[in-house]
Amino acid sequence: MTALTLLAAVMLAAAGGPEALSDGTVTLEVWSLVAAPGPAGPKEIPADLAPVRDAVKDLPYRTFRLVKHGTEQLGPGKSASFQAHTDYAAVLSLESVPAGDPQTRVRVVIEGPPNGDAPPRKALDTVLRLAKGATVRLGGLPADGGDLVVILRRTE
Repeated sequence: MTALTLLAAVMLAAAGGPEALSDGTVTLEVWSLVAAPGPAGPKEIPADLAPVRDAVKDLPYRTFRLVKHGTEQLGPGKSASFQAHTDYAAVLSLESVPAGDPQTRVRVVIEGPPNGDAPPRKALDTVLRLAKGATVRLGGLPADGGDLVVILRRTE
């Protein structure tokens, strides 16, 4: 590797791209919460949801309860699963992207709740395009007298 090639690789890595220079791993921070109508008055956003306050403050709910917060690593051919709620499981996986595309494509599948002996149904199956630092919220699935909301933030 020439000095110029090495310098270009170091500068691109410091600038955060292209992802082909890394091992293709993407880090997502994940929150799942139950949002409910609640009593009239100001919204009750607990301190453990402070990092995603901007993502929930405009939702038409009054109370919010954190169910899960964590970090998931996704890589080529590697998916991550987590229990978003007692009735819902989520699976995250990477989709292929065209060369030079700075956005990552993440498939999100949320299954549940089970119906008797039948396998869990797909409640949500979508592909999201996420740039570094992007935050997205998904929701509307009934849970505990409110709705399940899943928030994803691409950190790396």
